[in-house]
Amino acid sequence: MTLTRIPLVWRDPVAAFSSLKDQPFALLMHGAQKRWSYICANPVETLFTTPANAQDALDHMGNVSRDVAFERVGDAPPFCGGWAGMLSYEFGKTLLPRLEMGPERGAWPDLALGFYQEFIVFDHVKGRAEYWNWNWCYPAAATVSLLEVMARDGGTTFGAPLSRAPPKPQTARPDYEARIARTVKYVHAGDCFQSNISQRFDFELADGAHPYDLTRRLAQSSVAPFSAFLRLPGLALASNSPERFLKVRPDGEGRLKVSTKPIKGTRPRGKTPQEDAALAAELEASEKDRAENLMIVDLMRNDLSRVSIPGTVKVPRLHALESYANVHHLVSTVEAVLQPGKGPLDLIAAAFPGGSVTGAPKIRAMQIIAELEDDARGPYCGSLVWMTPDGWMDSSILIRSTALEQTPDGQWLGHYRSGGGIVADSVPADEYQETLDKALAMSHALTCPAHGQPRDVVFIGANRSHESVVNSRDRSFLLGDGCFETLRSVGEMIEGVDEHLRLLEESRRALAIAVGPETSALRKALNDLVCGLEGEHAIRITMSRGAGGRGADGGAADPVTVLSATPLHDGRPYPALTLATSTIRRNETSPLSRLKSTSYGDNLAARRQANAAGAHEALMLNMHGRVACLAMANVFLLTAQGVWVTPPEEEGARPGYMRGCVLKTLEERGMTVEIRPIEADELNATDISLFGTNSLWGMRPVKTIDSRPLKERLSLF
Repeated sequence: MTLTRIPLVWRDPVAAFSSLKDQPFALLMHGAQKRWSYICANPVETLFTTPANAQDALDHMGNVSRDVAFERVGDAPPFCGGWAGMLSYEFGKTLLPRLEMGPERGAWPDLALGFYQEFIVFDHVKGRAEYWNWNWCYPAAATVSLLEVMARDGGTTFGAPLSRAPPKPQTARPDYEARIARTVKYVHAGDCFQSNISQRFDFELADGAHPYDLTRRLAQSSVAPFSAFLRLPGLALASNSPERFLKVRPDGEGRLKVSTKPIKGTRPRGKTPQEDAALAAELEASEKDRAENLMIVDLMRNDLSRVSIPGTVKVPRLHALESYANVHHLVSTVEAVLQPGKGPLDLIAAAFPGGSVTGAPKIRAMQIIAELEDDARGPYCGSLVWMTPDGWMDSSILIRSTALEQTPDGQWLGHYRSGGGIVADSVPADEYQETLDKALAMSHALTCPAHGQPRDVVFIGANRSHESVVNSRDRSFLLGDGCFETLRSVGEMIEGVDEHLRLLEESRRALAIAVGPETSALRKALNDLVCGLEGEHAIRITMSRGAGGRGADGGAADPVTVLSATPLHDGRPYPALTLATSTIRRNETSPLSRLKSTSYGDNLAARRQANAAGAHEALMLNMHGRVACLAMANVFLLTAQGVWVTPPEEEGARPGYMRGCVLKTLEERGMTVEIRPIEADELNATDISLFGTNSLWGMRPVKTIDSRPLKERLSLF
């Protein structure tokens, strides 16, 4: 066994997976604000079974894992090869007794798992991507590597609504509410404490739409912590699950620690901050929802105790509030330590399917589900799972997930389900509405056009606003009385957040704008803004004094902070620049030259002047006729002697993030750097090179100044 590792140029994993969208057993695992994403393909072994013999399948998985030469390296990500894929809800029926009755299985297998020796891991914290291949040398290994497939064109995204018509519930509301009422009677009769009843929504993809477009759409609008896409022969699964099922990690003492996070209790998000907070408070105070959550916690404690060391089952978090794009949830955490000799497969046998999607007691709750639901659940309420040969595992419960089947003529038909836990005091009408609230993100993703417009987040004072409208009397709009920072994001990774926020704070203080949102709130808003984005975006933070009159103090209005994300259709590396020297001067004596003020009409006019002259960008001189900057960037000069020169801030240079990055890189590489005034005549010397630097471009070479060619050199980045 030889481990091959190849560093790759960073790409957003959702965009990178596109070329694999039709390759059987290709798998994408990603999620909101998670450090790691994975792309897996070309499994050396597969399980695709219906109906499954549960114990035989689990034994086979264990044997395959034990037969490979695997030793985790020190810097390995959590998933670093092994089994990954789907366990359907019906697989759980093969693990438990007295569950033979119920709807017939559909097109979905009980098990669809691959054993992966090659994959790509994405580290969102460090902005790194890396290809791994263990080269276990199975005879079934693919002849075309994952890297070769990834290099293919994945095609364009689908901009129109994905479904031909809005998803249609397969159960009429009166019928569904009658089933809820029937479940309540079972609870009152003592059959169960809780049973999870769901309804199904069907749709048909529009011509030209692909199942993977749904994953893209969800990533843009409401990506969840356990999002995934799995392609199978004639089938596709798009999951947007918020719920962890089982996680296994070493505990530092040679034992395996397991945790699970059952979700029970739901409220929709509010339309205003006040309504949203009220709904969250209502959920936290709800005795019904807390009781519902506690029942599942007790069930999971019982399941885990079957394979755990006595006394190690704990509940460190009970009824914690977690908020997502469309709903608030109550989420608890249950932990335990596995018995010696027990591992992930034993844990699955003891606890699958998850109690939060069955009810309690589990077997009777599942019998009621089989009686009242018309179709086999398939992936819904099953699990998306991965496990490594050394016993690490993570898994989600497949709620907020869509199953799609391809017809012989190539058309895609899909369905998803939405349900809730029914208890003694459940109200059928309320439970029906809850299924609609939970399905809202999936419905929007299918019926709304692709999100191609800029995103915005607004703060009024220190508080985040649900309205994206700025007062027409805002002083930044009227008078340029504000400041800003421009950042670059690649997928969900934003470059230089700390430094940009520091520069913004300096600008705010220089303009004496009252304190706005806390830094932590800005960070959270930035994370929300880029959640699910694909490709490169310009992220801008603009802070204004707020609405007011024309006086120096501006009145007593709260400051307004706007965060926006705009797609960058042309990303790095940008082509070399052509410059035209502007007649508009940069006033280096103004205090506004030392910060990024929203009063930058001179810079815009200079760029328009350059564009009219046929150039990309304007070279701006200061009031003394020396080089200051470009209209939208700082300047670095490389002399014929190999000295790097940039003007000081006193000459009109901006204190920008990228300028600092370039200076630091030059220093680290031992290059000669001078921060000094640059006379305009120095640009006439032979063998010089010039670069424009800003957060969006990086370091962009200059090809010509006023049609005179310069010596082009590669940038540092």
